[in-house]
Amino acid sequence: MSHKHLNTLSKNNYALMAYVSEMLNFRMNLTMADTWGFPVNETNNYTGIVGLMQRGEVEIGAAGLLIKETRMDMVDYAGEIVTFRGAFMFLKPSLSEVSIIYFLPFSETVWITFTLTIVILTFGQELSNRLYRKANKSKIGGPTEWSEAILNSIGIVCEQGLSNPPENVSSRIIFLCLLMFSVFVLTSYSAIIVSLLQTSSDAINTLTELMDSGFHLSMEDISYNTNYDTTDPIIQRLFKEKLYVRPYKEAFTTQEVGVEMIREGLNAFHGDAGAYKVMSDTFEEYDKCRLKEIKMYSTDKLAFPVRKGSPYKEHITQRARWLREIGLVGREYKRWFYQKPKCDSSSQGFVLMAKYLSQKNVVAKLQDPAEDADISSLLRTEYSHTAVILDLQCEGSILFLAEVIDDVWENFFDMRYKHINSLGKSNYMIMLLISNMLNFTMNLTLTDTWGFPRKGTSCYDGVVGLLECNDTEIGALAILYKESRMDRIDYAGETFVFG
Repeated sequence: MSHKHLNTLSKNNYALMAYVSEMLNFRMNLTMADTWGFPVNETNNYTGIVGLMQRGEVEIGAAGLLIKETRMDMVDYAGEIVTFRGAFMFLKPSLSEVSIIYFLPFSETVWITFTLTIVILTFGQELSNRLYRKANKSKIGGPTEWSEAILNSIGIVCEQGLSNPPENVSSRIIFLCLLMFSVFVLTSYSAIIVSLLQTSSDAINTLTELMDSGFHLSMEDISYNTNYDTTDPIIQRLFKEKLYVRPYKEAFTTQEVGVEMIREGLNAFHGDAGAYKVMSDTFEEYDKCRLKEIKMYSTDKLAFPVRKGSPYKEHITQRARWLREIGLVGREYKRWFYQKPKCDSSSQGFVLMAKYLSQKNVVAKLQDPAEDADISSLLRTEYSHTAVILDLQCEGSILFLAEVIDDVWENFFDMRYKHINSLGKSNYMIMLLISNMLNFTMNLTLTDTWGFPRKGTSCYDGVVGLLECNDTEIGALAILYKESRMDRIDYAGETFVFG
C-alpha cells in the first residue's frame, strides 16, 4: 500500500475482479499486458488487453478500460466500475498574471462618475477663480489658463500640492471637496489593488481557455495519454499545438516532475489521482487552495472488458453492478485512490482555540456548585468531539463494554431501532472492526451511563467508574472530552463529532 499511487487503476480494478471471481466461483489465470489496448499503425489490430481479447487469448479483463467508441467492435464492456479521475491540474494564476488589474478595482460606472465629478469640480473652481479675479482686477492679475486648472486638478488627484492656493472662500470650498474626494477614492483604489494582487483568477474554466492561456501543458508519460485516439477537434489541436511541438520528455513526463512544474506556476499537468499523493507531500496549504482541474476526456467511465460475444458478459455485468450497489466499489476506491488535497483555511487555529475555551467554560460551570447548570444542554451546546476511551493502567484480560440507554440488547442490531441510542450502537460497530483487525474477542459489560461523579463521593459511575475500578480495559463506546475525567481515564482517538 505504500506504492498504491503507482498504477492505481489496475490495482483497484484487480481487487474488484477478485470479488467477482469469489462470487462466481472461478479461478483467475492471469496474463500480463503492458498496455490497455490501442491500434497498431492505424489498423484494426490492437495491442495490450484489447489485442489479447481480439485474438481470443483471454476471456475477461481484470483491468478496467475507458469506454471508447473505437473499441466497441473489438470488445464488449461488462458493467461500469469506477470513474477515471484524470484531468489537467494547475494552480489558478493571480489576476495580475492574466489581466491588467489597474482598471479592475472599480466598475465602468464608478470610473465614469469619478471622471465627471473631477471635471465638474475643476470647472467650478476655475469659474470661481475667474469671477473673483474679475471682481478684484486692481489687486490680482489676469485670469489663469484652463490648462493650468486641469493640471492643478490632476495634481490634487495624485495628492500633490498647489503652487498658488485659491484665495477666495468659494474656491477654497471647492478645492477642499476635490481634495477629500480624491483622498477617499485613492485610498479605496489602493486597498482594492492590494487585495487583487493576492486574488486568484477564475478566468480559465474550459480546455479551450487553458490552451489559449500562457500555460505550458504536459501529461503523464503513460500509454493512454501518449496513444490517445480521438476525433474531438479541440483535443487534436491540444496535442498538435501544445504537446507535439515540445520535446517528448517535457511534454510527457512523470508525476513527480509534473507536480513540481505545477508548483512553479503557469504549468498544467494532466495526471490521475496518483498525483494527489505527490501534492499532499510537497504542496503548501496556499497551493492546495489554488489547485484547479479541467477534464480532457469525453468519457470518464471504466468497465471490465470481455471478449466480443463472450457468454460471461451478463454474469460479470450483474456482479459488477452488485459491487457498486453494496458499496464495495466505493470502499476499494477510497482504499486505493488518494483524494484531492483539502484546502484548510488559515483560520483553523482560531476555531480550535475557540473550541478549547468553550470546553473550559463548560468544565467551570459544571464544577461550580453555585451554577445551577443543565448538564445535558451544556454538553449539546458547548461540546462537540467524542473519543473512544482507554485505561492504560489496567492489567489482565481485555474486557470491553458497550452502554445501552433506553434500549434492550435484543434490539441492539435491529436497524428498525437505530434511532435509539445511536451513538452507542455506532461506536460499538467501530470497536467491532478494531477487534477484527487486532484479532481479539470482546467480553462485554453493559452499563447505563457514560460516567459522572456520584453525589457526595469522588467515585464515578458508568463507563468511567468501570475503567477506574479496573473492571474493564477499553470502552467500546465514545465519551465526550472532559477535563474532570483526564485523571481517571485516557482518550484513544477521536471517532465522531457530537451534534
